[in-house]
Amino acid sequence: NLLPWFPSVDFSLPTLLNLIGQILLGLTIGEYWGISPKLRKGAIVHALIPVLLTFLTGVMAAGLAMLLTSWDWLTCLLVTAPGGSPEMIWIALGLDRDVEIVTAGHLVRLIAINISLPILVSLAGSLDHHRTNPQDSRRSCNQPP
Repeated sequence: NLLPWFPSVDFSLPTLLNLIGQILLGLTIGEYWGISPKLRKGAIVHALIPVLLTFLTGVMAAGLAMLLTSWDWLTCLLVTAPGGSPEMIWIALGLDRDVEIVTAGHLVRLIAINISLPILVSLAGSLDHHRTNPQDSRRSCNQPP
């Protein structure tokens, strides 16, 4: 809308494309169940635990964002949702929410992850080295300066 020479963009997909997507998703799930038809209760419980923990974390982060900002609940939930950025932005567009805020929130999240990733990898490597070679860390601490 900011560019008057650019035509208006409609973000709704055609019904046929939605139908094809649903069919392909159903085929993918059906093919997996065809390969491994035995689904045990333990597997379902083990699969639900991380899903519920992720959902709980998203709700808690949205509550914290709501306390710290003046945004409404749905905007806070879309900003702090652990899902993919494009999906949350599409949902914000579809629900007519603050798309700019949702986009900015996910950009900040992705930048923070990319900045902290080398530090976390280095820390994990250091901890793994100390775990596998405990004699090296003791020897270096007991040596005189």
